[in-house]
Parts: sequence; C-alpha cells; structure tokens
Amino acid sequence: MDINLVVNHHNFESLFSNEKFLKNAVFNIPRYQRVYSWSIEEKNHEKKREVDDFWDDIIARSKTQESDYFGSVLLNKKEVLGLTKYEIVDGQQRLITALLLYKALGADLHKEKLPISLGSERDNIIMKKILLDEQLENEEKRTKIAQAYNFFIKKLKGRDKNQLLSYFKNIQISIAIINNEYESNLLFGRLNTRGLPLSDADLIKYEIFKHYDKCSGIAGEDDPLATWKKIQTILYDNISKNLTIDNFMFYWWRINNPTIGFSFERFKTTYRVEDYMKDFLLPILESVNRIDHYICNDTGSDNGISENVKQLFDFKILHRDSGAEIALLRVLLSDLDNKSKKSIIDILTLTEAFQYTLEIKQVSNTFENVQHYFKKEIVTDGEGAILDKLCENIRKDTFRNDIREVMINSVSKLRYPTSRTQFSNKNKSAEKILLQYTLLRLADTTQTHHVSIEHIIDKSKGGVDENSLFFQLGNTVLLEKRINNSLSEIKELNKKIPEYKKSEIRQMKEFLYRKKGQSVGWKVDKENSWNPELFSKNHIESRGKYLATMLFNELQYYIKEYQERNK
Repeated sequence: MDINLVVNHHNFESLFSNEKFLKNAVFNIPRYQRVYSWSIEEKNHEKKREVDDFWDDIIARSKTQESDYFGSVLLNKKEVLGLTKYEIVDGQQRLITALLLYKALGADLHKEKLPISLGSERDNIIMKKILLDEQLENEEKRTKIAQAYNFFIKKLKGRDKNQLLSYFKNIQISIAIINNEYESNLLFGRLNTRGLPLSDADLIKYEIFKHYDKCSGIAGEDDPLATWKKIQTILYDNISKNLTIDNFMFYWWRINNPTIGFSFERFKTTYRVEDYMKDFLLPILESVNRIDHYICNDTGSDNGISENVKQLFDFKILHRDSGAEIALLRVLLSDLDNKSKKSIIDILTLTEAFQYTLEIKQVSNTFENVQHYFKKEIVTDGEGAILDKLCENIRKDTFRNDIREVMINSVSKLRYPTSRTQFSNKNKSAEKILLQYTLLRLADTTQTHHVSIEHIIDKSKGGVDENSLFFQLGNTVLLEKRINNSLSEIKELNKKIPEYKKSEIRQMKEFLYRKKGQSVGWKVDKENSWNPELFSKNHIESRGKYLATMLFNELQYYIKEYQERNK
C-alpha cells in the first residue's frame, strides 16, 4: 500500500504557536485513542516512571547543549469547518507531557485558543484549567495530567526557568503528516513494530487493518476502523473510563477462548484473515453493546443490575487483583436469565465491597477461594453452576467467627470525612465510596440522586483528625438532599431532629424511633425508650458495628439460600 506522507521539522516554539504551526489548527486526541497514562514516581518506590525519565532527560541534555532532537510525531490531518485538526496517531503521551512542561516553564500559549483537544471530557477540562491558570478541584488534582504538571512545577522551584525555557523552545521535532486515517494506523503499526513495544491489542488492530481492502467500498459495521471506534467509544463513554479496549479484549478472549492463552500470535493462529471481522471484531462489538444495555438501562424500570455494575467499577475492580472484572463480564455475557444475573452480580458487589474494605484497611485477604474461582474456574464452569459455586466459595472464606469479626470491624471503621481532612494512606475517596455503598445497600431507596450522607453529630467536631469517630460509619445516615440542604447552618443535634422527622427513609426512621427492647441493633441507654437527642460519641462505634453486621448479613442471606437449595 502506498502511503502519502509529508515530513516537516519544527522546534517546540513554532509547533505550539498559534501564529505558526497551529494557525487555524489544533492538536486533537480522538476519543477512541488511549487517555493520557504517563505516571510519576510514587514515594518509597525506586522504579522511576515515564514523567520522571522525561524530566531527567531534558535536564541532563540542557546542561551540555543548546538544542536537542525530540524524535517524531505522527499526525493524521483532517479539515473540519475551516479548522485543521491534527489527530495525534503516535506520540501523544510525549507531546502532552512536553506541552505540560512548556506551560510550567511559563510559555505563552495564547489563551484565546487552546493548542490541544483531548479525547476525554474530564481531561479536556483539566488541561484547559492548567493552561488558563485556573484552580483545580481536589479530584482533578489526582489525575495523571494534573500530577505530571504539578511534578514539573515542583521540580522547577529554585531553577533558572528562563535558561531552561530558551533551551526547550529550540528542541527540534519531526512532524509526519498523513491525510488518510487507515494509512495513519498502518504506519503507526509499522513504526512501532520496528522498535517501540506495542500491546497485543495494538498489534491485532494493525493486523486487521493491514488486511482490510479500503478500496472495496465496505462501510458501517463491516468497516474495521468504524467498528474499532464504536467499541472504544462505548467502553469509555458508557461503561467505564478506565476500561480500555486492551483490557476488554483480554477479558473477552478469556471468556470465549478459556483454554487458549491471549496473545497476538494466538490471535493469528485462531482466526483466519478473512474472518477477522465476522468472528472477532464484530462479536466484541456485540458483547460491548450487551454490557452497555445493562448499564444504561433505558427501559424505565430498575433492572437490579445497572447500579451494582456501576458500583463495581467504583470499587476499582479494573485496578485490583481480585478477578472480579472477569466474573462480572462472564455473567453479563452469559445466557442466564436476568433474575440469575441480578443475584450473582449482587453477591459479587457485596463480596467486592468487603474485599475492597479489607484492602484499604490493610487487613490480610480472607477471600482466597473466591479470587481463585474468579481467576481460574469461572470461565470454564457451566453458566448454571456459577451461582452455587460462588456461594460455596464465599462460605468457605467467611464461615469462621474470627474472619466475620474482622470483616465487620473493618466496615464499621469506614470514614466519610470533611474535604480538608487528609488521609495518610491516600484512601479517602475509596472509604467515602464504600461507606456510601453500605448505607445505600441497607436503605429502602434506589433513588440515589435524591439522597446524601448526613453526619448525625456535626462532622466539624472531628477537625482534621483522620481517625476521629465523628467521621465513622456509625455517625452517618442517609437523608434526602432537600432536607440536608436545609441543615447547612444547624450544628446542634436537638435542632436537627425536627428536620430528621420529615424524612421518609427507613434508615432515618430506625435511628429516630428505635426502642430499648429491640433485639437487634446498637446498645442504647437503659431508659424505657430511645431519645435520639441523646445520641453521643459513645454510641458511634456500637451503631457502626450494627450497620456493618447488617451488611454482612446481606451476604450471608445468599449463603443460607444456597445451603437450603443443596440440602
């Protein structure tokens, strides 16, 4: 295949200039491309990451020479409504990192038109704020783009920025421009297979595109590029922004080819060239659409699956070594009826809530049998056996009283702190997600967008002490947002009680009207009836263990059902 390729040479000053290379033009990262993924070195880790290496290389070379050569970047040129969009096919990680350093050095990037448009809406907002010198939210500061920029800001303190900026402006870079998207993907494959490592997914993409006859007039779902874009767009926009096509392809392969290891070479020996679309790419798109159907749930009624699936992704199952992602996709892509899928995914969500809690509380793993089942057996077991096998492995992992106590104690100590409270273990957002899940799971409402977390005793009493009881599960309750908003200036519990009594949430009613004679619950004083105004610091731990026990009982309910079925 002949490739129409033009190569020009620029320095960074002209490349990022709105008066030169970017006049009536912008760099663009398509949504189906990978998001920015370069990392910085974590504390107490010796291994350096990509951003650290980038910085070290720039600093070392700037000390011995006046200019440098950056290498090449491959662009696909598109004209859209009078604006030239240069889609970055190869080199986006380096180019974004270079842009962040350029900004950190104080370069004037012509704020009236930003030089780059990213594929992720969140990353776009963060990049815009960085380039316009706007304040980032706490969650935004934890993204890789913000971390890289902050890394450069810290490294530049005490350095001669003007000298380094002068050097950086003169760094030379080769810009390879092509005006055909198929050819750009093929060239990307050829360039990378001659040196830089590619993922199996990238190699498979290159292999499929290489054998596609772009002159045949085939379009729509028979077009591999369009199909590839659809898969990545649905994964990113609808399912999880952290679920890449690389990961999904691996999971899909495990489920559909459980006895064949996943690799580029295995792909080529398993599928015939003429069947790449029919037997591989289109079935993956169909699988993605099936999962999207459950998550988006536009039926108008609660399918009992959507919220749990979203919750599982909030539990970071794609970044933890629990095997839950394989189990989830295995169930969603099975031919089980919706009732069975709902039960299995509910159990899976409960199990992951406990596992994730134990992980962030740094308690030794108690779910070894469950994890082994997810990673080794669930892809080969018959669909009808999954529910019982899952329950049996949970029973093995949780039957001992000491394990039960560890699980309950860990959940009871989940925290929902103020925004200014810093956690030493960096798990603040994770604990908030898990605490919120616990309350919602125990509540009688599925209208999650109408409720919020209320601290019974004002959370400001906890100050900035991350271990304060006032942040813990036992001091929290669900409350309708409209009521919670009316309490923003009220701190005293006795003044909040009349507003609490307007709530229709069972969890709140239980807190308000519980009786001394209740056989289940947290310990109360010895009066004949419970007075919620007397709720104090002494009740928080006991109520927290009560709520954690109730969550554990939700899991045990499924185990008892399993045991009844198999008597």
